[in-house]
Amino acid sequence: MADSRKVFIYNAEGTGPLSTADLNELFTTGENIFTNQPDVSLRNFDFNVDGLENPVFVVPGGSTSLIGKKLKPQIDKIKSSLGENFSYVGVCAGAFLGTTDAQLYYTTHELDSIYRTYQPAVFVGSTKTMEMALGMIDGHEAIGAFYPNDSQLGATPKTLMPYHVTLSLTKDNKQLSQLYVAGPGFISCKKDEEKHSSEIVATYVDHRNYTVYGKQKVDQLAAIIRTSPQEKKGGRFLSATHIETCVEKSKLLNLFKSDGKNNASLNKNEHDLLTKEQKNLKSQVESLLHESLKLHS
Repeated sequence: MADSRKVFIYNAEGTGPLSTADLNELFTTGENIFTNQPDVSLRNFDFNVDGLENPVFVVPGGSTSLIGKKLKPQIDKIKSSLGENFSYVGVCAGAFLGTTDAQLYYTTHELDSIYRTYQPAVFVGSTKTMEMALGMIDGHEAIGAFYPNDSQLGATPKTLMPYHVTLSLTKDNKQLSQLYVAGPGFISCKKDEEKHSSEIVATYVDHRNYTVYGKQKVDQLAAIIRTSPQEKKGGRFLSATHIETCVEKSKLLNLFKSDGKNNASLNKNEHDLLTKEQKNLKSQVESLLHESLKLHS
């Protein structure tokens, strides 16, 4: 069965243009995601999807609340036409929205009175309560942003605070270098453990454990989760980190090469490391996406 697909990357109010551009590059140039070259287009999802066979809808990073308000009714319309016969890839904001609920926090990056630790993050709201949760993957709740490590401790707070984080792949324990910018962590919902179909692809390993807001310390905080495609149901892939910066000359990664008006910079060594690993990382990302989006024969 030919694995030729139509890929639609969400491009509307709230989406980050650099994340969108890198995702477009990834799906356009990726040689191992699909068997045949896909038809990739950037647009909002308010169009007639009748007749499409398991298309892929991709939601990039950006403002979770701005994207969610417009995206939710569009996804509901898609579901009414296609049922579950479509695939979904959510990155950062798209990953928050892809769960059945996400607890949204704002990380101030301000220091406490004795200048040793970060001030606690500020609760913003729940995607379920705000009626923008897309429910692409069950069994896991998203929560964030959080402080993945202390590399930006003491830096001047900006709108975009980048981190180099290390992930561990569940399948083979190999490590994956990633760019994190205010993304979520995924926590298993205990009550759904026996019935959900989602699986953890990768976990954060920067700390031995993470203290998640209002919850106990967790030893395994997931960074990438997915569900495999089934008959008449496409695959789902949610990544808290910016997998798209694996593309050569990544626009999003380049933004963090130096400080800007709205963004802090990555440490030079961290930026150089992410740049150096791009080729190998792209191969790994393509493989993960292929496994998650491939059609059943």
